[in-house]
Amino acid sequence: MSEKLRPCPNPWCKTNRPQRIRTELTFAGVVRSRVECTCGVKGPRCDTEEEAVAAWNHRPVEDALVEALKKTRNAMIAVKEEFGGQSGPIFMAVLEEANAALRLAKEGRNGR
Repeated sequence: MSEKLRPCPNPWCKTNRPQRIRTELTFAGVVRSRVECTCGVKGPRCDTEEEAVAAWNHRPVEDALVEALKKTRNAMIAVKEEFGGQSGPIFMAVLEEANAALRLAKEGRNGR
């Protein structure tokens, strides 16, 4: 497996990381693989371990959120630069919150 597994998507997961890739024989006699977390969340069954990891890691909503946060942060930085680096405390607090949200979104749920 070359691709790193993303954290568990379950917001109530205590471990926040998938524990294993399970390979099983289905009733139809087909070998399938899937990523499972100890909290009970399971990824879709796939033909190969690589496909199972890719399916587990496919998070279009999370990826879109990271991109939106990047655009928001970059727009705020551009506004700050437009005013010669001068900005009020509220603006700076909002910018810091945008940076913090972006860090958490990149690191995975709850920054773990």
